Amino acid sequence: MGTVRWRLSLLGSCGLVLCCGALAPAARAQELGGAGTIQGTVKDPTGGVMVAVPVGLRNPVTGFKRSTATDAAGRFLFRNLPPNHYHVEIATPGFDAIERDVDVRTGVPIDLELSLTLTGTTAAVEVIGHAEDLVERDPTAHTDIDQSLISRLPLESVSGLNQVITLASPGVVSDSN
Repeated sequence: MGTVRWRLSLLGSCGLVLCCGALAPAARAQELGGAGTIQGTVKDPTGGVMVAVPVGLRNPVTGFKRSTATDAAGRFLFRNLPPNHYHVEIATPGFDAIERDVDVRTGVPIDLELSLTLTGTTAAVEVIGHAEDLVERDPTAHTDIDQSLISRLPLESVSGLNQVITLASPGVVSDSN
């Protein structure tokens, strides 16, 4: 009777080990299968990388939050992100804050190239014009013929107005006859 119990307990142990071994790959696949990555580089206005800049990642709906800082190459990295919508925030003194919305849908890494701008360096240009200041108010292509233009043209005395129009108008060629 002792050998029967030993065989049953051995068979039960093997079954438990086989069952756990069969479920382990499935658990690993669920854990890493949908994980995404957000990575990027933070640069200053001149294109140089910025070191030790805090970068935040959050999802306000789920309450998910992570933070990191840029490394010596100006890069940041967030790994093992579940598929969802995220909000990337970068704020550092002396620079305007940057906010980007990112959708993680696959395991393909999302690469962000972020450039900070200096605080208070925005410029606005306002152009105001009036029609009275324009030399021409007619927006079509045309040629104005006045007395000063006629006096400068090499005219034959017989041709008259036809020759003035031919010589003053671009793209017009006189007839050979």
